[in-house]
Amino acid sequence: MAPILVPVCALVELIFSLNGSRTENTLWFKRLTTPDASDLLALAGEVATWWTTNLAPSISNDCALQEVDATWKATGTGPQAIYTTGLPDAGNVPTDSSNNGNAFVVKFGTENIGRSYRGRNYIAGIPAASYTNSVLDTAVGNSIVGAYELLPAAVASAGWTHVVVSTHTGGDPRPTGISTPVTYYIATTLSSRSQRRRNPGVGA
Repeated sequence: MAPILVPVCALVELIFSLNGSRTENTLWFKRLTTPDASDLLALAGEVATWWTTNLAPSISNDCALQEVDATWKATGTGPQAIYTTGLPDAGNVPTDSSNNGNAFVVKFGTENIGRSYRGRNYIAGIPAASYTNSVLDTAVGNSIVGAYELLPAAVASAGWTHVVVSTHTGGDPRPTGISTPVTYYIATTLSSRSQRRRNPGVGA
């Protein structure tokens, strides 16, 4: 099946190593003018700096950001850029992470309702000491959500907007993807959530 194109949007993939396994988070950004590879490299760099400045202070040093890839998804041929300057960069907390399959979830909300208009990231590498009976310390959770609240400003100067993208509706593929600006970030629970595919030997 041909990939579903997403007008005026770029996909950014943050790729991590965590206890010897690969994990990743994805983010979407909208820009009304078509970028070239240098624009995408700048976007990837802004996202990398955002992570190392704002999220790394809450993350175990077992987890390290290895690269940030940015791909223009309005066409099937890119352009694409891969940012590695100053990387890998590990989390700042010098204690063991919780197991690879554990994650803290940050939800991305928009002005619209429905599954097509919300997104999320599963944050890996949370320090084990930050959990009590599988419940994350409130201050750590607030710090991570607060880091995401700084993301729009981190990319705005280059003309990018953080968006949620939907490529399917009712289980069926859309002709083209739709994008909706993110207006708020929230943690719906402090309880740990599972990403079993991140466990060693399972997959990214």
